[in-house]
Amino acid sequence: MHKGEGGTSMKVEFLDTTDHMEYGHEGWLEPNTTHVHEGDPVEIYFKWGHNMQAHGLARKEGLSAHVLLPDGQKQQLEIQDYKPSSYLMQFTPKEIGLYHFICHNKGYYVIDKEGKHLRGTLKDYPDSPKATSFTQFSHLTMLVGHDLSKEQLSTSPRLPLAIVPEEWKKWKTGEDINFTLYLNKDVLPENDIDLACAEDEESSVEQMKMKTDGKGKLNINVEKIGQYLLIARHHSNEGETGVYYDTQFTYTYYYSIKK
Repeated sequence: MHKGEGGTSMKVEFLDTTDHMEYGHEGWLEPNTTHVHEGDPVEIYFKWGHNMQAHGLARKEGLSAHVLLPDGQKQQLEIQDYKPSSYLMQFTPKEIGLYHFICHNKGYYVIDKEGKHLRGTLKDYPDSPKATSFTQFSHLTMLVGHDLSKEQLSTSPRLPLAIVPEEWKKWKTGEDINFTLYLNKDVLPENDIDLACAEDEESSVEQMKMKTDGKGKLNINVEKIGQYLLIARHHSNEGETGVYYDTQFTYTYYYSIKK
């Protein structure tokens, strides 16, 4: 739990909307700063809702977080109670380089013979005609230091579903960003992508529907400063015998744009 003044732990009450993942809710990550040097403590916030519009919060059950360090090693992060609309993760980078922050959220749902949507697996409801694993990844990159080489910017997390740019960097207005959507090592052509953006936390969120091209590419011309969230979804027949029949993957990537 997050420590309040005087070092006492705070229990934060929140609206539990975890089960909305079955209908399209997803998590995303936001940083407290984008200008970071080695030794600077940073805070990462996990938020929950749809298209960068917060709606309650997901339970910690099924939720985990880690950071991929510049040397490729993983370090687990504690998910702390913070606010009714977000969890907190704290981290201090010790060297320059590219850091990938990842939250993994997993939930299981079935639809029984009567059409009821229930939380659980085939172990709980063995006669259910539908049983799905909702597997979500929230991704945020942080560049620590200045004038990083291409080699220092070459790491990428190994995720089942991911949007990867030609180059990890701090983008500015006027640039074209070329992303590729991957399912494991294969590109995903003609796949729907949602883009949400807002100038700041107080601004209304703009939403756009996009689609990768025949080679899984997605080009975004950056016109405005602000916060951006890319959301990709993919339904897979990947299942686990006796547990669930299929998987609904969701991936979000947050980035911000400066002038």
